[in-house]
Amino acid sequence: MAKPGFKQTEIGEIPEEWELKFIHEFAQTKSGGTPQTKVKEYWENGSIPWINSGELKDAPVLNPTTHITTEASENSAAKIFPKESVLIALTGATTGKVGLLTFDSAVNQSVTAIFPSERHIPKYLFYYLIESRQSVLSHNIGAAQPHINKKIVDGLLIALPPLPEQKKIASVLSTVDAAIEKTSEIIEQAKQLKKGLMQELLTRGIGHKKFKQTEIGEIPEEWEVSKLGDLCNIQVGKTPSRKIKEYWDKKKTTRNKWASIADMLGNKIIKDTNEYITDKAIADTRIKRVSAGTLLMSFKLTVGRMAFAGVDLFTNEAIAALAPRDSNSISTDYLYYAIEQARPESYCDPAVKGKTLNQPKIKSILLPLPPLPEQKKIAEILGVADAKIEAEVQKREQLQTLKKGLMQDLLTGRVRFPEFVKGVNS
Repeated sequence: MAKPGFKQTEIGEIPEEWELKFIHEFAQTKSGGTPQTKVKEYWENGSIPWINSGELKDAPVLNPTTHITTEASENSAAKIFPKESVLIALTGATTGKVGLLTFDSAVNQSVTAIFPSERHIPKYLFYYLIESRQSVLSHNIGAAQPHINKKIVDGLLIALPPLPEQKKIASVLSTVDAAIEKTSEIIEQAKQLKKGLMQELLTRGIGHKKFKQTEIGEIPEEWEVSKLGDLCNIQVGKTPSRKIKEYWDKKKTTRNKWASIADMLGNKIIKDTNEYITDKAIADTRIKRVSAGTLLMSFKLTVGRMAFAGVDLFTNEAIAALAPRDSNSISTDYLYYAIEQARPESYCDPAVKGKTLNQPKIKSILLPLPPLPEQKKIAEILGVADAKIEAEVQKREQLQTLKKGLMQDLLTGRVRFPEFVKGVNS
């Protein structure tokens, strides 16, 4: 039995005032087409936007990447669909992803458009389809690759509040999206500022008047150029055999954290890892421990990713641990930025398939070397820039978490605005 104010439906409990409708009952749908690619007249100097399924990313579609001609639209299934149509991808890696047209546009055959109607707010439907993605994908009719079709889209069940409530839900979620977008812009601006600071500080230094030409370009006269191998001891990790279960501590009962490149993604400081290894693995493989504070650099596949070990840990064979030979002449914090600026990936052999470095290549990376006090000052300035970026990234993550919760609550009716609940204002 449904709780008071709700009714039981095929998709679960929804508010009594809401309707449950198939998409074809309240909106017209149509799939697109692709003009013949061999006909130049269909593509050259086109003025009609044309969207493919790969452009649907659960966001409003703001800028078309391709245009077709009027002749192409008239002689193919790529008809022009109206602004505010909700688009849903039918095939490929983006199956089930949605977009909201912000301009009139044609689409390809792997996209179905749900046209605006008098019975739904397009942006509400847009958010609803994002939230119900798993339900959409449960209709998958392809074995090797996800695949749905227009008939399935027509038959999707949608919980429809009265139009004013749809509009309010869409408005709230749009406000959070706008805040997320604004925060993303601030992050990008901060990254560009940091990039400019690095270029200036790691080539011009602080307060220098005289400069000299070197193999890495112009640097202050007082600076030196050193190879990474001359500055640091380099230690490479191992991966204990996956076939030996006793090597892997799946319950994480030990303190033997084992880092892979994935643990470095988005983390300047690694405080925990996805996997742990056992004491037996350490004894049998003689893998060496990396001390907290050590700088780590990936040198295979994702060459040049940097992070600090925030705790004692072990690493796999794609990560080099860099320990300064003389802490009185090298700041590890400075080294982090100097290596980033040096672009380790540029030292990869272009003749070798797949980006990777070996130890001789790692050792050969050239770095500018200011006196230690200036190293610390440069690292301090760039650290402030990093802190700004990190603060905004955390803010964006909090907004994304807020949006996720709001979608779960508002699009199911679990949480409602007082003005739409019977009896509240009576």
